[in-house]
Amino acid sequence: AAIAPLNAVIEVQSVRYQSSAEWYLLLAYWGKGDKRSAKQLSQKIASNTQHPYHDKVMQLQKYLAQ
Repeated sequence: AAIAPLNAVIEVQSVRYQSSAEWYLLLAYWGKGDKRSAKQLSQKIASNTQHPYHDKVMQLQKYLAQ
């Protein structure tokens, strides 16, 4: 249920909410069992060392790899 609104925030490219929306979207995908989408988004966040959720994603990637 959270995926569509979070995607809308990302599509609007709201700088203020973009990073948080990406993080919570990743968690929503993972919680839904869509590991492929979660992994793709985690790679995007991990590639940006300035992303506020970079460190959390680096920790989470261990679980996404399983």
